[in-house]
Amino acid sequence: MNPRPHLDLDRSLDRLLRSAAAAQQPAAAVMPYAVEARTLAAWRARGSAGSEFAAGLRLLRYGLGVACAVALVTVSLSWRGTQSDTDDLYAISNATANIAMLP
Repeated sequence: MNPRPHLDLDRSLDRLLRSAAAAQQPAAAVMPYAVEARTLAAWRARGSAGSEFAAGLRLLRYGLGVACAVALVTVSLSWRGTQSDTDDLYAISNATANIAMLP
């Protein structure tokens, strides 16, 4: 029986790894231009598919801005309509009394 089996295993593994490192590597094949062009075109087309979501988000943002602007104009016009130019004390108190008397 071998008292040190792990040393034989280490030597075998070391020899295997050295042989693998010394082996010649096959040359990398150059991709044809047509395959490269089709691949890049498909990649670019796939990248623009997400722009539909971005366009929808942009449209939502512009719609929100327009809605805020319309609300601001509406509030300013209604505020202007509620402000009375009456300095008559009795007319103002009469309007207040009419509101107080509502059922």
